[in-house]
Amino acid sequence: MDIPFFKPFIDYFEFAVGYISHLTLWRLVEMFWFFLLLDLPRYILPDFFILYNEWFHSNPMLNKPMPDHELPFISVIVPARNEEETIGLTINSLLESNFPANKMEIIVVDDGSEDRTFRIAQAYSARGNVRVFKKSIRGGKASCLVYGLKAAKGAFIMSVDSDSTFDRDALRNILKPFRNPKVGAVSGNVKVRNRAHNLLTRLQYCEYMTGISLGRRWLAYVNMLTIVSGAFGCFRRSVLEASGAWDPGIGDDSNVTLKTRKLGFRVGFAPDAIVMTNAPTTLKGLFKQRRRWNRSFIRNRLRKHKSIMNPLQFNIINLFAVIIPFFYRVVLLFTFFIYIIYTLLLDIKFYPIIFFLTWVLYSCSTLFSLTVSISFSERRREEWKILWYVPLMPFYRLYIRFARLYAYIQEIFRLQYEEPFYPDKVWSQAPRW
Repeated sequence: MDIPFFKPFIDYFEFAVGYISHLTLWRLVEMFWFFLLLDLPRYILPDFFILYNEWFHSNPMLNKPMPDHELPFISVIVPARNEEETIGLTINSLLESNFPANKMEIIVVDDGSEDRTFRIAQAYSARGNVRVFKKSIRGGKASCLVYGLKAAKGAFIMSVDSDSTFDRDALRNILKPFRNPKVGAVSGNVKVRNRAHNLLTRLQYCEYMTGISLGRRWLAYVNMLTIVSGAFGCFRRSVLEASGAWDPGIGDDSNVTLKTRKLGFRVGFAPDAIVMTNAPTTLKGLFKQRRRWNRSFIRNRLRKHKSIMNPLQFNIINLFAVIIPFFYRVVLLFTFFIYIIYTLLLDIKFYPIIFFLTWVLYSCSTLFSLTVSISFSERRREEWKILWYVPLMPFYRLYIRFARLYAYIQEIFRLQYEEPFYPDKVWSQAPRW
């Protein structure tokens, strides 16, 4: 191309860089205050804490696998609806784990499937430790889990998704935190199985590595974890029975976790209990998923279980476990969009360079967090490749922010309250929060 075509851009860049290089520290903070004062501490400080804790305060006993004679009998509940393509993979993955077969049962609960899910699962019942039940009328995931709990024999109950597969030692590893009798539930470490499908699933892999593999590790350290993943979670049976187990509605995983915390138990995280699950492959599918997830944040933590924030009734740490995520996820979300408008009004001719430098700052932050996460990963040799996608993560996170904003507005004003994730019959019988 002809060089003069680029001259206006080169001149602008030189002018902008020259202007910014002469700014005072206060003016720089004024331009990038949202990242420097709010997002940077939010993302980077926990990463340093994790590094310090793993290097200097790691407890070898918690990382030591239980010998076979100490392993308890476990029940793995697999709710399924129209999962003929994945249910066999999930059952096979569980059967191929290194957990003793005589100390494990797999309970598949078919939620009125209209495909071959039940027949495929039923074929595994000859294995002896696989039981399959069929509910003729669809009741939703929570009803399947409760159904499975009633049929279960184990002292520990694991709930898993029917489109997930597990590392061979995942079932053993998720039990490690239960060595602490104060732990009532433990979340597994969820990663994206179909990351090679397209660019969107690769970006979600990066997000899970920082948000789950690192984020939940940090929250478990400080006893502020308020969600046990629905894809792979484990509970003491006694805790589930005392809490009333799962309730119908969106966010059944966060709901049962909050009920566990109300009983005074800690919620742990097992970073080496790896489950691989399918992530949405389209922007529309991702938007719908995050809308449901974020609506449940408002509904469960701030409405249904708002009493957990009463320090006179429950441990004061529960107050912080709800208020701090509320500040980060809700208050800062609305503040972020105010910041965008603010920077436009600050001096619009510098907006392109501000946008560029903000992208650089967020990319560097993501690079650091991903590097820390991968350094602790059992798949680090293959996961270093995802660092190539770091420059795209700020744009991906911007899309997620819009999905979150839409979800919060819907939930605050109770718009489209009934999600199709559960059938109409369930919504008609469930209380509105």
